[in-house]
Amino acid sequence: RNAPHYTQPLRSVPRLAMPALLLPLHALLAMSTVPPPLEGPAPEVVRGAKYILHLVVDDLGWADGWGSEHTNTPVMDALADGGIQLNRMYATPMCAPSRSAMFTGRHPASLGYYRNPSEDARLPPDCEHLPSHLKKIGFQTHLVGKWHLPWHSPDQLPSGPLVGFRSFFGYLHWGMDYYTHEFPPSVHTGPVACRGYDLVNSTRVRNANGKGFTHYVGSPGDKHVGMYADQLFATEAMRIMLAHNISQPLYLCVAFQGLHDPYQSPADEVDEMKCVTGDEHPAQTIGKCRNYTKMVTKLDTLIGNLVDILKGRGMYSESVILLHTDNGGALAWAKDTRFGGASSNFPLRGGKFGLYDGGLRVLGLIHTPILRLERRNTTWDGLMYISDVLKTIVGMANGVDITTFRKKFVDKETKQCSSSDRHCRIDVHNSKTGNDFPHTFNLWPAIVSGSESPRKEIVLQPLNDYWHGDHCTEAWVYNPYHPHCGASFLRWPYKLIIGNPGDHRTVSASLSERFTWRPTCEEEVEEIITGAFGTHQARLFNVHEDPGESRNLASTPKGREILRDMLESLLISSQGFPEPTLGSDLSPPPEQACEIVRNTGSWRPWEPSSSGDKIVIS
Repeated sequence: RNAPHYTQPLRSVPRLAMPALLLPLHALLAMSTVPPPLEGPAPEVVRGAKYILHLVVDDLGWADGWGSEHTNTPVMDALADGGIQLNRMYATPMCAPSRSAMFTGRHPASLGYYRNPSEDARLPPDCEHLPSHLKKIGFQTHLVGKWHLPWHSPDQLPSGPLVGFRSFFGYLHWGMDYYTHEFPPSVHTGPVACRGYDLVNSTRVRNANGKGFTHYVGSPGDKHVGMYADQLFATEAMRIMLAHNISQPLYLCVAFQGLHDPYQSPADEVDEMKCVTGDEHPAQTIGKCRNYTKMVTKLDTLIGNLVDILKGRGMYSESVILLHTDNGGALAWAKDTRFGGASSNFPLRGGKFGLYDGGLRVLGLIHTPILRLERRNTTWDGLMYISDVLKTIVGMANGVDITTFRKKFVDKETKQCSSSDRHCRIDVHNSKTGNDFPHTFNLWPAIVSGSESPRKEIVLQPLNDYWHGDHCTEAWVYNPYHPHCGASFLRWPYKLIIGNPGDHRTVSASLSERFTWRPTCEEEVEEIITGAFGTHQARLFNVHEDPGESRNLASTPKGREILRDMLESLLISSQGFPEPTLGSDLSPPPEQACEIVRNTGSWRPWEPSSSGDKIVIS
C-alpha cells in the first residue's frame, strides 16, 4: 500500500487447507483459516454469483487493513491476494450518508443526507432499495449489524416494506456498547436523554392465506448482554448461512460495528502489536490503541469464520465476497489523544468527517472464484463511488459476457460523462428533484474485464442553496473531530475542495507514532468567488500524483483553469438536490422514542405502520 499510486500487489500470505465436509458450528467458530489458492478455467463469460456476502467495516483506517504492517489481518490479506483491490473507491466522510447511497443507489444529497441526520430523518418513499432489486431475480436477502438509517416506523426498518430485507438482526443508531448493547454506550460523555438496549430482531412474512404480511419486530433486551457485538453479529450471520436452502440465491450483508467507537476490545484477543508507550502518552491513549488493534484482529477472525461457512456448505465456488469500509478512519482528537479515534489513513491526509482523501477514499476488495485467473491478485484503478455498490452487486448476480462487453460497450461506457453534459446516460433518475446525472453505475463488467470505469467524476459534497460551504457554526468549529463544512468535487485525477476541508493532519501509520504529531500550518490558501455562495478558500490537488494532498495547485496558471472548470461542474451537479434532513445524529431523540425506552427498556419505532402490515411487537 506504500507503493507509488498503490498499484503493486500486496504481500502474499500462506494459506491453510479447508476441509471439504461441513463441520459442526462450534468447530467452524474456532477456525480462522485463510482462503486457499484459487484455481480453475478462465471463461470469457463470468457467470452470475449465486451467493453474495457483503461485508461493511466501520471506520477502518486506510493504513490499518489488508497489507498493513501495523495490524494482524491474515484473512483479509488472503482475500486481497486472491481477489481484486478497489484502489479508487470513494464514499462520504460519515456513516449514514454512505449507507443511504449504498442501499438506494442514489447520491446521498438527493436523499437529503448531506451529513449524519437526526433519528427523526426520513428516506423518500420512492426509493427502491437493493433488496428489492435482488428479490426480483430470486435472492433471499438479510442484513445483520448496523443500520443507522430511518427507523421511526416499522415500515422503514430494514425488514420493512420500504427497504425489503427478509430479516434484520442488529442495531439502529451510530453505535452501541459492545457488551451491554445499550445506546448511548455507557462510556458516552455527552448528554443522555434516555438509554436503552439497541438490538432489533425483525422479519416480515406473507400471511398463510396469501393476503398481506405480518411484520415481527422483536427486541432481545438483555438476552445477549456480555457477548461481544461483532461476535454476536457473526454468529447470527453464520446461523443464516447454515440454515439457508443452498438451491436459492442468497445476499447477506454483515455491517460490523468494528471499528467504530467506543473502543472496547474483545476479551479473547491478545494484543500482539506494538502500541505507544507510557512514557509518551496517557494510559487511556495506550489502552485505546491496544483495544483498536485487538478489535481489528477479532474482525479479521470473524470474517474468516464466515468464509469457512461458505466453504463448508459448498457455496464458496459460486460466491462473491465484497468487503469495504463506509468512510475513512477516525483520528484521535488533536488536542487530547485520550479521546476520538485510533485509526491512521497514512499516506492519505485527514480522516473521518473531513474532505481530504483520508475521510473519503476507502478500502475495498472483491474476492471470488468466479473471477478469471488473470484478474486475481490485481488492483482495479477505476473510479468507484459508494452509490455504485447497488448496481454493481446486481451486476454480480446477473453475470457478464466479457467478450460482448468489450466489443459493444467499453468504448461507449468509458467516454467522459460529465455532469455538465445533459446527454449523459442516466442510471437512477430523480424526477422529483430534476437532478439527472448518473447516481449509480454497474461497474462489475469493467472490474472483471480490467476495463476503464464508466464513472469519471463524483460530487463528494455539493455546493448549492442548502450547503453553501460556509455553514461553520460555532458548535461545528469547536467540534474536537474538526469536521468539514465545505464542498468537494472529484474528476480524476483532480480534486477540488471549496471552503473548510476539516482536520488537515496526516497521521503516521506506526502505532508508536500515530498519537504524536507536530502542529502543521498550511501555506496561504487562495480564495475564489463562487457566485451566489460567496467567497471561499479553494484547494486543487492531483490525487494521483499527490495522494497526500500536500501540493495545492489552485494558484498555478493551469490549476486556475482546471479549478474554474471543476467549480462550474460542481455547481451544475449540485442543482436540484433537496434540503438536508433534520438535525444531526447528535440531536436529542424525539420524546416519543424516549417514552418507549423508559417503558420497555429498548429502542423501537415510535410511529405506527402505514403499510397495512400486521405489526407484532415483542
